Amino acid sequence: MLRNRSGAAGSFQVQRISDGAMPLQFRNEDPETQEVGWPDLQNTLVLDAPADKDVFLTLAVQRRAFAADRMEDILAITDENGQRVLLAVGGDTKQPQAGARIGGKQVATVTSFAGLWVGDVLIDAVSQAQTGGTLPTPTNRPFKQRFLIHVNASGEARLLKDVIQMWQDGTYQPSAIDPSLNEVDEPGRYVLITDKNLIGLYSGATNVDGASVGIRYSTVAYDFSAATLVFAGNFGPGNEISTSVVVAPELPTNPFLHRYHPDHDNLDANFLNPRRRACGSCAMSVLALPARPSGGAVPGWGDSLVGGTFSESITGRTKNPIFTSGCSGCGAFPPCRYSTSSRGISACSRIVSTASSLRSR
Repeated sequence: MLRNRSGAAGSFQVQRISDGAMPLQFRNEDPETQEVGWPDLQNTLVLDAPADKDVFLTLAVQRRAFAADRMEDILAITDENGQRVLLAVGGDTKQPQAGARIGGKQVATVTSFAGLWVGDVLIDAVSQAQTGGTLPTPTNRPFKQRFLIHVNASGEARLLKDVIQMWQDGTYQPSAIDPSLNEVDEPGRYVLITDKNLIGLYSGATNVDGASVGIRYSTVAYDFSAATLVFAGNFGPGNEISTSVVVAPELPTNPFLHRYHPDHDNLDANFLNPRRRACGSCAMSVLALPARPSGGAVPGWGDSLVGGTFSESITGRTKNPIFTSGCSGCGAFPPCRYSTSSRGISACSRIVSTASSLRSR
């Protein structure tokens, strides 16, 4: 965000002052049609700066076009009053691919989709269960459900109910040049916690009112007795993943389990012996991820953005199964999407931090 505080209309100039080899694009929206494009960032970009107004510049890193594991650039931002700010831009390839070498060492096979993925599923069609229908019919308006999916280094995808992002401090060792000074031995990194008993082993991922705290992501759309559920299939564009969510009758969050209702307390008429009364349910969720969006290229698609179609069958709640369908998330560009990023959180684009591991017991 660039702010013009001069009181007069002017302009900002964004200029590459290094070799300019890093693949960068910028968001360009047509003010009349609101169409959004992502042209390549040229060596010099001039932005109009109205008086006392903010100018927003969104840059996108094209990791798939990287010629090296890490690429960097320097942008010089200047105005007509002699102000100059240097902005360092850098990026790494998301994950090393199978057989890659880092620092001269052969690394194990990992997936480029490892990390935490957060997205929204929009349900826009539901079957007519009262007539035994199996074909979802369009709803008057869609409703949204949040999904939390973690993909580990071996490519296994898991459905999460909630997860807490924490920070693992790095380690230091005496410097080989000056032993009186310490140098980084192993850098610190973000970790994802599903077992709340492990929180005390790590530092917070952010600072709130002077206190170091973790960042919690959760969803109320799905609940189950285990900490996580494994998806069948491979997570990634062109693939399909599925899992079954079983809501047991005794699960505290079962909507048919009422503590003070005699017909839904899982006890007999004398409130002494267990008797299963609350309905159980099983929801089979299937998520298909297309190879690429239908409207053209989007920065990060297939690397930090994926999405596709969603379908679900729900049994145990009604006499006949209920079938739903929709799309996985919804953004400015179709199809709807899941999103992930290497740093930070943005409410407008539903981006969350990617951590390298999931710690759970």
